[in-house]
This record gives sequence, structure tokens and C-alpha cells, in this order.
Amino acid sequence: MVRILRSALGKVGLSLGVAACDVLRSDAVPDGINYTFRLTFTLTDTQTGFSEQVPWLAMGADPGDKAIYKAYTSGVKYFLLKTFLLPTDDDVEQEPASEYPPMEPASAEIMGQLEGYFRKQVPPGTRFDRSRFLEAVWGHFKAWLTLPAAAKRIKEVIDARETVVWEGGKSC
Repeated sequence: MVRILRSALGKVGLSLGVAACDVLRSDAVPDGINYTFRLTFTLTDTQTGFSEQVPWLAMGADPGDKAIYKAYTSGVKYFLLKTFLLPTDDDVEQEPASEYPPMEPASAEIMGQLEGYFRKQVPPGTRFDRSRFLEAVWGHFKAWLTLPAAAKRIKEVIDARETVVWEGGKSC
């Protein structure tokens, strides 16, 4: 993460420095030492010399002698993640990974046409659900369609009720 950011900042003429300031708190806890101290990050425009300083708190605990290093490392890590809005693997707002392989353009076009067909077949009291539609196609064929003739087969095999959700959330 630091290597990537350092390169990206360098390309736009910015440098980032960090200084560990004073220790605000050092507590002995049953499983070691807990440190809290202040970091100061300095972002500098290397062309103009303009700089901005940002204070940040760092905390870390360790049963041995590494608590201060853990505090420093986590402080830098979270400053970079939050300041530069970097995603993490545990991001709750991250789009879930698709359980299906990507579609080729020809397949996407055929699937789009089929989706339109099934949207018109929605029974009263239901709404079309795209994820159920994709699940039905994949469940029956284990592949995305690549030939327009295959669309006819889909219309014969998939019941429109497989692609809808009853209003109020009840599935059929």
C-alpha cells in the first residue's frame, strides 16, 4: 500500500512525511503494554513547497516490546486508508464478487433481450428480479448464451415465475 501510494503521489508532485510526536498514554494491561501517541502527517507539494499537516492518533498493544511499533504501523496504515479512500477486503460497502463468470459482449446482448422478454411475462403481484433471472439461466445451462437460437431454448425451459419475487418480498 505504501509503495503504491508513494509512486502515485510522486507522479503528481506530492510527498508525504510522518513524524511520531508525544506519547499520550502508556498503560500496562494484563496482556502487555498499550500505547497511544500522536502522529503528524505532512503532505507537501514538491513544486510549490506548500504543505499541510494533519494530526492523527495511533494506538497499539503487545505483550512484548513491540507495542509502540504496532501503534505506529497501524496509525500510518489507517491514516492512508482513510485519507486516500483506499478499499480493503473487509469493506462492508464493497460490491459482492459475482458467483458467475463474466459475459462476452454477444452473451450480454442476448441476455439483455431475454431479460426484456421475461420482464414482460411478470405475473401480477410480482416484480422482476434480475439476480433470480441470472440464477435460473445459469442453473439450467451452466453457461451464458452465445447464439441467438439458444434464446428460444431458454424461453422453453425457464418459467417466468423463476425470475420474479412476489411483492412484499415473498419468493415464488
